[in-house]
Formats: sequence, structure tokens, C-alpha cells
Amino acid sequence: MITSSSPQLLGALTAAILLGACSSNEPEPAPPSEPETKAPERTLTIMDSAPDDPAAPDIADDGFPTGHATPEAAAADFVRAIIKADPDLLRDSSLQFPSDSESTILHNQFLDQTESELRAAPGSLAPDIADAQNIKAVYRARHLTSPEPKSYGFTVLNLRDVRFVDIEAEMFDASTFSNRTLVVQTALDKRWYAIPRPDFFPRLSEGLNQESESTERWEP
Repeated sequence: MITSSSPQLLGALTAAILLGACSSNEPEPAPPSEPETKAPERTLTIMDSAPDDPAAPDIADDGFPTGHATPEAAAADFVRAIIKADPDLLRDSSLQFPSDSESTILHNQFLDQTESELRAAPGSLAPDIADAQNIKAVYRARHLTSPEPKSYGFTVLNLRDVRFVDIEAEMFDASTFSNRTLVVQTALDKRWYAIPRPDFFPRLSEGLNQESESTERWEP
């Protein structure tokens, strides 16, 4: 298991905690060698990129946001899915793309495989001392410094916004793990979802691991 105090791609966390805990013998798919360009590109306009006033999210029993109303809520649900090994929450909090490119196909296959493995071994993932037991802090969502993720998300993947959320989880050994979740807002329904494997989308996650640590905590 991973115990770290520095942010990193949540895709790596997912693979290590979920697939590793399930003892999968399947090799992880390699990231695509070429960026996907199947969808027709659109022109980014001020109207398209202007954010709405954020809706108030629902609050989970742990005191942190839940649902699809805000980026912080989507990220928190995804981390809860990892902590609880909950396949339903994993599916609900993660975005599944139309499978029309190498990247989206690999991403969807990873999500399907992870969900299937969790369903195949319910209740067998006994927590280790180095596993996360609960969310300790959620930080405010931030845009990536590079303009490429939002531009690419809009023009190619039909996304309205792209951000990331840093979350701290408390481990059973009392240490703290910090992870970073890439989250996106869909253009169609304006709901927020997590991207389990942002490494499959190099242009969408450009500079994600190079961003500074978040300092502004989410507050209800």
C-alpha cells in the first residue's frame, strides 16, 4: 500500500489500492502513444468557458461534500470509493467517456475491470495498517496552470471545465496520505466527475503533478 505526504496522480493511487488489493494478474494498459483527436474540435468562447455560480453540495456523514454539484464533491466521492472499496460509488463518481478513441477505450476498460474485481471479492479487502480509513481534509478545487487541459477538454472531449482537488486521508497507522484527483464538468449536464486514470489523457492532465500543494481548505 502507499503512504505518502505528497500529491500524485490518483490514477496511480487507484491502481495500487484497488487493483493491487484485489491481486489482479492482468497487466495495466499502457497510456496511449498519441493524443486522441477523433472528435471534431470546437471553438472555445467566453460564454462557453464562463463558470456558473456553484451549487451547494450535499454533505456526507463525514462532514465533507458528496454528489456531482461541485468538483470537491466529485473528488471526495471518488476517494470514498477507494477507501470503502465501493464499486457502486466508484462507478457513480467516475466519468465514462464515449469509446471513440484509444484513450477513452483504455480509460473505460480500466474502470470496468476495477469495478468487476471489487464486485468479485466483496468483503475480502480487510484493511491493512497502512490503508486509509477516512477523509481528513478536502481542499478547494483549482484550475491547472497550463491552459491546455481546459482547451483540450472543451474542444475534443466535450467538457465544460477541468480542475483538480487535493484531499488528505487519515491512515489506520495515524499517518496522512495526500492525493490529487483530476475532475471534470460535462458540458451536457454540468455535473462533476472524477477521472480515475488521467495518465491516459496527457493533454487533459498536463502539469497535474507539477502543481503546488493546495492550501485553501473546503469549508461547508
